[in-house]
Amino acid sequence: MIVPAGLDPDIKRSPHLVPYSKVDEAIKIANWDTASETVRTLLVYGYNLEPPTGEAQECKILPISMG
Repeated sequence: MIVPAGLDPDIKRSPHLVPYSKVDEAIKIANWDTASETVRTLLVYGYNLEPPTGEAQECKILPISMG
């Protein structure tokens, strides 16, 4: 069996995955900014974003700065 470099065929998980608590703060901020910009873009194009059914109470709502 041919396995892509860096993947363990028994675990079937990338070795690059780490717990969120160990992710560098700069990467967390960059990912947050990208996600926020994506949401803003979808809203500008007229999409309505709603949490999946049954998860409304589980969602954490944070203010989004529009600047």
